[in-house]
Amino acid sequence: QIDDDETRVGYEVYRKVGSSRRILDGLLEARLKTLRWRRQTMARSILVNCVTAQRTKALLTADECAVDLGADLAVTREVLEELENLKLLRRLDLGDQREGWELRHEYLAGWLEPHLKDAEREAKDVDDLLHRELNNYERFQLLLDREKLRLIHQYRRRLSLTPEELELVIRSTAHERFEVDYWFGRVGELSVSQQMVLGIDLLYSSDPDMREVLRQMVTRLDQAAILPTLLASLREADAAVRDTALSLLGDADQQLVQVLAAGDPAEQQQAAYALGQLGVRHAVEPLVTSAHSAKVDEVREQAVEA
Repeated sequence: QIDDDETRVGYEVYRKVGSSRRILDGLLEARLKTLRWRRQTMARSILVNCVTAQRTKALLTADECAVDLGADLAVTREVLEELENLKLLRRLDLGDQREGWELRHEYLAGWLEPHLKDAEREAKDVDDLLHRELNNYERFQLLLDREKLRLIHQYRRRLSLTPEELELVIRSTAHERFEVDYWFGRVGELSVSQQMVLGIDLLYSSDPDMREVLRQMVTRLDQAAILPTLLASLREADAAVRDTALSLLGDADQQLVQVLAAGDPAEQQQAAYALGQLGVRHAVEPLVTSAHSAKVDEVREQAVEA
């Protein structure tokens, strides 16, 4: 310990307390010990989750921390604010009245290293579990249950998921309605072909709830992945599939106009049909243009009918 009246690190102080690294570690530990005992454990877990597997800073919200810790949201927010007051975390404005927290200084990751290694040993077990579950999915089409998803979500910052593993997790979270805001936010990490197959499976699912899931996900999907699927389904016999596709296309009318102007003949015909069904006014002029100048008879006829 440094005496209260000592204001600088001289030789005697250095000899007494050790290197600057040790001084810093002692200072940080002393700050955490000002918290109530139970909150010290929560605080350390929050700080560990603020560091990614690549040792970069992660941005956390109070909701995410509460889920990770299995703790009450109000208590979690209090601990975050205490860590902010201790100058260990920094609060950031995320817009839309949302807040996030991150480590105040990069060097805190070094102080957390022993705790990070413990967390990574635990995450290795989760990583092994995910490899086994992916094998089961590929062989038997078995999705992850809620308990396994909870484990994966808890260690998500310590895991490096392959595209196939991420797709399995996203499909499973869609089925279980588990932490969809976070996992649907990562759907853009999938390849276009993966997104296309996922969109098709959700749209044509025998479970009508999956089409509602697609509504939640559609704005996160690459237009190149979802637009052809929606257009191709407009003439589907199943009315639920048609109605879902048409309602989702209602938010993509500008893209439909672009497809009408520059797509291949099959896409142009589908886009003309969709615009006619949607009845959007600004599509009238492009449809008239296609009716007069499209190179393929079927496209001109569909534009006239629209």
